[in-house]
Amino acid sequence: MFDLEQCLQDQLRARMTTRQTLIFPEGDDVRVIEAASRLVQFSNVVLVAARERVSALIDGGEAKLGCSRRRFFAQVRCVRPSESPLSDELAQVLHGLSLGSKWEVSPERAREMVTDPVYFAIMAVRLGYADAVLGGLRLSSRDFFVPCLRLLERSGTVYEMALFALPDEHPSGIYQHNLVMFADVALNPAPTPEALADIAVGASRTLRDLIPTELLPEVNAALLSYSTRGSGEGPSVERVRAAEPLIADK
Repeated sequence: MFDLEQCLQDQLRARMTTRQTLIFPEGDDVRVIEAASRLVQFSNVVLVAARERVSALIDGGEAKLGCSRRRFFAQVRCVRPSESPLSDELAQVLHGLSLGSKWEVSPERAREMVTDPVYFAIMAVRLGYADAVLGGLRLSSRDFFVPCLRLLERSGTVYEMALFALPDEHPSGIYQHNLVMFADVALNPAPTPEALADIAVGASRTLRDLIPTELLPEVNAALLSYSTRGSGEGPSVERVRAAEPLIADK
């Protein structure tokens, strides 16, 4: 089976010449703690959680660290939003961003919102205190993506991707190294042809960034539809057909 984890680690070592700051709103999740212990060699990690809670999970054996405990707490920062000196600034900016929108909030409500780990982490990225926010383990897509889409600056079509390696014994014979990436399973229920083209090209470029050419010489993409060999009709089929010629221009 393709060692996807090792491949990603090699890519991180090769590309991360400067240490980025990653912030995790679900900082007291065992899986996040374990991931953070393996990311300290590549980046600065911020866990939005009480240090005491993280320490208890480690000392109780629930979280298995990929580095020493001493190194973990020397390099991973734990933050409580309610006690952070950044909270007032984050709340002020959040209130300003909400003005005139359907979700406009008062200054008082903004201060309450930034005590939520998700909003605190997202606003920290918005203001440049962190480079990326990562989450969605315990949270639903709506809990995580709605504030991201509202508060983070973006350009082009927003979409999500899932990359996984099929077992060697999988008989498909279609995918190189049995690597598969699916893009956009929730955020765009009825994408336009232009959005479909953006997603197809963007996902292909991301896969190329993740898997080097020497391991994956070609990236092949397909637009999926319920129409088999042109047998079906309907709005979604027409959008897929209209997207195909747009891909060549990107």
